[in-house]
Amino acid sequence: MFKNLQNQIPNIEPDLQIGPLLLWVSGYTFINQIGQGDLAYLQTPILLDTENMAIFSGMSQTPVFCIRKLLNELVIMYETIGNKQLVKFESGDSEFSLELENNFGQIGLTIKYYSWLHSGSLEFEDEIDQSYLPKIIRDLGKIIERFA
Repeated sequence: MFKNLQNQIPNIEPDLQIGPLLLWVSGYTFINQIGQGDLAYLQTPILLDTENMAIFSGMSQTPVFCIRKLLNELVIMYETIGNKQLVKFESGDSEFSLELENNFGQIGLTIKYYSWLHSGSLEFEDEIDQSYLPKIIRDLGKIIERFA
């Protein structure tokens, strides 16, 4: 089964990694969205890779404005790291959601994956250190530069 999954995962580094969530941006969902700026939808294949499970979805879509919102909120979180904060992010097709909760330097992650095919959901929890925020912010900025 994992071999079949490996054949579907893009053979390049992800554009964004937040804990066990890996996200690639493979382009616009439709060619006529080029030049639409923040209103464009992007193909954002995701991989949730945990110790116990790996889930890949090649069909996820996310509007640029959601990526920009996440970027802006993470910049604020990083600049005010001493405050307790919660940042929420959801893909445009509601296939997955991500919550980052700053607890004075340790960032708790809650990732929810919704399977429309199987009418169910899974939830993953993890934790990252605040030192990962600058790389995440840079990676989100690169996505915005490419597509907005």
